Amino acid sequence: NCVNKVQENIAFEKGVKDLHVCLEDQIVSIKYDASKTSEETLKDAIEKLGYKVEGVAAPGDGHHHHN
Repeated sequence: NCVNKVQENIAFEKGVKDLHVCLEDQIVSIKYDASKTSEETLKDAIEKLGYKVEGVAAPGDGHHHHN
């Protein structure tokens, strides 16, 4: 199913922390680490799968780095 395809593909993009797919609206929301990836990269990856990107939740969510 489509959601799994998106989640599998986008989850492998580096820097992705959290991912939510809304099937009805075909919208994907992502939380990501800006030091590892960019909004453009993620948008391209999602749009290749046939979804539009409404918003990419910018970094700022949980900047607690456990190195």
